[in-house]
Amino acid sequence: MAGGSARAGLDPTVSAGETAAFLEGAHLLRLLDPERADLAAVHRGCFEGLSARLRP
Repeated sequence: MAGGSARAGLDPTVSAGETAAFLEGAHLLRLLDPERADLAAVHRGCFEGLSARLRP
């Protein structure tokens, strides 16, 4: 978050792992089907959800 705080009880190691897994998976989808993979929309949805989970 901009203020450097996140929701209490959030495990940053788990969040980092989830983010890394998402990035790998999203790019794999793009490689497998570039015509149908809307990477911008997929990233936007994931990171909006992550931002909502981080809010204190």
